[in-house]
Amino acid sequence: MAILRSAVAMSLLAAIVAAACQSQGQVFQATLLTDPVKPLPVSLTDESKLVTGITEAAADSTTTGSDPALRADQDDPNGLVLTWLGGACDQDAAVWFGPQNGGYVLSLAIHVKVGLGCPASGVPRAIRIATSRPIAVGSVTVAGG
Repeated sequence: MAILRSAVAMSLLAAIVAAACQSQGQVFQATLLTDPVKPLPVSLTDESKLVTGITEAAADSTTTGSDPALRADQDDPNGLVLTWLGGACDQDAAVWFGPQNGGYVLSLAIHVKVGLGCPASGVPRAIRIATSRPIAVGSVTVAGG
């Protein structure tokens, strides 16, 4: 009986440790080919459980400055398009999407290769975020860049 209790306790402990080691949200990945010489890997971590995928989107030609912007996908009510003006030395981008204060937060972090010789040119970038249901753009606070 003691062996059975020990086995059950060890199984329970293993399940708890495994659950604690898992990431907090589902991660989606895409590679942006806006700059064909240097593709940009993008990952989106979803803690809302609403995202179903991400893909490259057409960058908005009016994208200026480093602040990211969000717009509704004109072709699909279950889609959002995140745009930003990146740089030639961007290594990758990480996006986080999750609930906050009755709405949502979409946070963008760009990781840049540090060094000399990086041209100060803007590269328009965009991802399409597919969701399981429509999300009003006004309910999303966008941060980062």
